[in-house]
Amino acid sequence: MALDERSQARALALQALCLFDAIGDSFRERLDDFLADATNYADLGWPENPQPRVLAQARSLATGAWETHVRSDELLVANAAGWPIDRMQPVDRSILRLGVFELLQRPDELRGGHDGS
Repeated sequence: MALDERSQARALALQALCLFDAIGDSFRERLDDFLADATNYADLGWPENPQPRVLAQARSLATGAWETHVRSDELLVANAAGWPIDRMQPVDRSILRLGVFELLQRPDELRGGHDGS
């Protein structure tokens, strides 16, 4: 089943967030190269390269979620009793950060369930 553009953007943003988490802010200078790397698309099982607007949306999601991760982490710790951020698995932590970012910073994009294409 083919992913819609919004799902593609989220998948790439999630991968990028995991790298931000592992590498830190210095990953920002490599983000565009990472998002344009066809190896990532093959790893995700995508038969075609994503549209430029998908890459732009992935970049926006990844950078936005990373820029707000300190606040997101505070909210996660406050609501996940007994689960400090460093105890969470990196992928889980990145998924939650992306979700918090979208819920708090982009609620209008979540309404309606369409990807704008």
